[in-house]
Amino acid sequence: MKKILSTLMISMTVLMGVQAVSADQTVDGKSTGDIPVKGTLGADNTDPGTSIPETDPAWINVTIPTDTIFYNTAAKKDINAPTYSIVNNSGRPVKVTADSFTSDSNNAGMPTDFKLNLNVTGTTGNPAKSASTELIKNGTITAKSTELITLANNANQFKASDPVATGVDNKATFIFSGTATSATALVLHYTLGMKFDAISFWWMKVIFMKNEIAVSGQLGMKDESGGDHEKPPTDNNQGPNYIVQEQKDLPTMGESQHVALPIVGLAILILIFVLLVVSKMIFAHTKCNLKAW
Repeated sequence: MKKILSTLMISMTVLMGVQAVSADQTVDGKSTGDIPVKGTLGADNTDPGTSIPETDPAWINVTIPTDTIFYNTAAKKDINAPTYSIVNNSGRPVKVTADSFTSDSNNAGMPTDFKLNLNVTGTTGNPAKSASTELIKNGTITAKSTELITLANNANQFKASDPVATGVDNKATFIFSGTATSATALVLHYTLGMKFDAISFWWMKVIFMKNEIAVSGQLGMKDESGGDHEKPPTDNNQGPNYIVQEQKDLPTMGESQHVALPIVGLAILILIFVLLVVSKMIFAHTKCNLKAW
C-alpha cells in the first residue's frame, strides 16, 4: 500500500509539473510573482508562423483593385468588364464577402431593364462559394451581403496541417456582367464594399476588416470615334491595385495556444501510464494477500 501511495504522489507531482507550463499561474502565500514577457517588433503578417494573436486584425493582407469599370454600347445590351483579381498575401486564410453595393448620389435616369451581376471564379481545388451575385435588377440595387470565397493563405494552406506549397488557392478573379438598354451614354458610379475575415489556423474564430472598391459604369457608349466618352478597356491593367492590411503595435502574448494541445496529450498519456502502474500494483498486492490467506 505504501508503494501504491508513493506512486500516486509521484504521478500527482508529474501532473502538477505539466500544469505549471500552461498560460496561468497561481501566486499563493507570497507577495510577489514573476510573469515572462515575450514581445515581437515588426511582425510579418505574411509569415504563417509569426507571433500575431489569432484574433488580431493585423493578419489581414489582401490585394484588391483600386477602381473597376463595366460598360456596354448603344448597339449591344450585354455588359462587359475587364477581369480583376483578389489575392490573399496573409499567413492566414481569408474569407471574402461582398458586403455592400451603394450608388453615387449623382446617378440618375437608370434604365428599367438594367441588370448587373458580380461573377467570381476561384480555382479547380477552391471554387467560389457564390459564383454569381446579383447587384442590380430592373434598375434597382438588390445586392445583399454575400460570402464569395475563402482564399488559402500565401502558402496555399487552409489549416496548419496542410502542406506548404506555392500559392494557387489564395487567388480569385471577378468580373461584372449583365444587360441594359441606353440610347445615349450614361456614366454611373458605385462602391462595392468588401469584407475580409481572417480565419484562424488553430481555433474556429474569424476576424474581419472592411474595404471598398470603386465601380464605374458607362452604358450606351457610341461606337464612332470622337467625343468625351471613355473608351472600352482593352485589357485588365487599367489601374493600380492596393493592399488592404492593418499594421499596428502588436500586443505581447504567450504562445500557449500552440502548446496547449501537446500538453493535454502528454497529461493524458501520463495519466494512462499511472493508471496502468497502479492497477498492476493493486493486482500484485491482492495476489500476495490471497496467497497469505
